Amino acid sequence: MGAVALHAVLTDTFTTTVTVEREVPFPVEVAPIIPAVAEVRVEEWQAKIPPEYVNLTNPFAGDAEAAKAGEMEFQDHDCYECHGENLDGQGKFSPGLNPKPVNLTDPTLMGLPFMTDTYLFWRISEGGNHPPFMSAMPAWGNTLEDEEIWQLVTYIRSQTSEIAGDEDQAAIAIVEQAGCFACHRIDAIGRGGKIGPMWDDTSVLAGERIPGMSAEDYIRESILNPRAFTPEGFEDKADVMPDNFGEMLSDEEVDILVNYILSLSGAEE
Repeated sequence: MGAVALHAVLTDTFTTTVTVEREVPFPVEVAPIIPAVAEVRVEEWQAKIPPEYVNLTNPFAGDAEAAKAGEMEFQDHDCYECHGENLDGQGKFSPGLNPKPVNLTDPTLMGLPFMTDTYLFWRISEGGNHPPFMSAMPAWGNTLEDEEIWQLVTYIRSQTSEIAGDEDQAAIAIVEQAGCFACHRIDAIGRGGKIGPMWDDTSVLAGERIPGMSAEDYIRESILNPRAFTPEGFEDKADVMPDNFGEMLSDEEVDILVNYILSLSGAEE
């Protein structure tokens, strides 16, 4: 496909209008304007595999020949322009994208419980032009056959590194999975809403709210039992946050998320 110029006004979740101008190697549909805060449903921002995909399984799992075919698909369709030649997210167009492509070789990210082959098949098929991703990733299901997408999935899976991964991008994937961006904004990466407290300085404030309670314990309890504490100024939104994250997230995922929130203002150090 020939490169096209992307020049569009995108509405960043609920708040900021930004202009993006970047040459990209595929047609990009501009993401729709995010609905008003009052209309947002958290479940619509949770990265759940749709019913039509949930029972699909990879017919080529572990197949070396399928992985080679997937690598050819990756090259033939210019996926490396964004995802990088080595699947590390460092492609030529990556600097101009928000969110940026992730490092698909990262074992921490790729080892998350929900990061299954079926999840990858769905993400490639439907692209990123919808909540919670809101990315420039095109919907390859409109271009590729199912077999080709499964081959891509098999190739991606075959490239997982044994080197320790970066928990930050794993944390972002968990945030997408849980739907946190529907309400919480992270200015450091320019994503999220403003229904709930911003996370950039949460770790500092969390350490000051309950005498004798550490910021880590406060944040963990706020995730697992969101009715335990209500930050000042958010009393009218106390019932918005779902109370089932303890069931939705594994202990490891909660740990990664807590550590990430702590790191945003350096409280982890």
